[in-house]
Amino acid sequence: MILFITCSTITFSQTIINYQTWTGAKGCNIFASSTNVPATINGTTGPTIAHLTAIGQPIYDNTDKSVNLTSQIIGGSQYQGTEYGATVNFKSGFSYKITINAASIISETTDPDPMLRLDLNNGGSGGNTLCNGTGIIDNTTSGGFKQSFGISGSTFSDYVFNYTYLSSAQAFLMVAAIPQTGSSSSLSTIYIRKITIEETPPPFNITATPPYMSCGSTTPVTFTINNPIGVTGITGYSWNLGSANNNWLYNGNPAQQNISSSTNTLILTPVCGKVPNAVGGTVTLNGSNINTTNTGSISYYQPNLTINGNSNICSGSSNYYVNGLPCNANVTWSLSPSTGVVSPSCLSCNQTTLTKQQAGTVILTANVTNACGQALHQLPKQYLR
Repeated sequence: MILFITCSTITFSQTIINYQTWTGAKGCNIFASSTNVPATINGTTGPTIAHLTAIGQPIYDNTDKSVNLTSQIIGGSQYQGTEYGATVNFKSGFSYKITINAASIISETTDPDPMLRLDLNNGGSGGNTLCNGTGIIDNTTSGGFKQSFGISGSTFSDYVFNYTYLSSAQAFLMVAAIPQTGSSSSLSTIYIRKITIEETPPPFNITATPPYMSCGSTTPVTFTINNPIGVTGITGYSWNLGSANNNWLYNGNPAQQNISSSTNTLILTPVCGKVPNAVGGTVTLNGSNINTTNTGSISYYQPNLTINGNSNICSGSSNYYVNGLPCNANVTWSLSPSTGVVSPSCLSCNQTTLTKQQAGTVILTANVTNACGQALHQLPKQYLR
């Protein structure tokens, strides 16, 4: 059996905003105006991400090298906090793992932990240029794209927020500190040192129909790029056949290495007697090119070759050929005894005719060469009377 082995891989991109190494923080409200903070994207340092205060006044702590967000409850019912937004383009259909390295300090130790809330949205949340402390804030901790963690203790730890296959694109990451219900009027502060955003594309994969066939077959194969989670926004498909000499035919002609299509299917025909390349796929989704998690391929098996023809020649002649003969294969015949009982029309033809000469028994053997790369494939002997 000839078998293609395929590997599954899902690639992701990584964005790191490290406030510990940021040297540009200024003022009592560090994001009062749009401020570009350096980032590392896929290992490359230099791109910047715009930050803007939404509520309250984020400050920078030069001792802990962190962005500080304060929250409190005033009068037992007025929730006040701090929030800023970072311009991060979250793509529809993609998954995101957002890790926040954070710690907290609570001025009243009996209070519950302050909540760190993330929210993905398209409009930000207003803006604030003042330095007058916390601002009134919605204390919703979940729903939509909102997720929250209580930040416990002064030891910096990683808090992981997972967003699976976004239903729509979002342009901003909103980061907020809000007080929990039951907090007193005392202040709580969340310290943020680093934000790591890992982006994973949706898992498109390729299947082949039929998935296996006899080697030497020239049956057309339909490759399909599947969209198992049903993401929308796909605008095109492209196929990579590995090389220019890929042993596939496309619309009756030798297939090019790269083929573009507007549909998620591609029909290819194996070149006679050749083992074709595996087929890779790329999906264009919302402006991004995403490779499939696998390559499409066919598993091949050796054909079941048998001699077709009568076992008894009472009189006259009978035709003999090999069932399931692969394309480009050749047959030679041998008889034992070689003369006297029957006479062959041809011993080096894929089909031969035997004519009875006299009563007796003869053994007919078919020797097949060039069948799926085998030098010699000898069929079981056929006894004729």
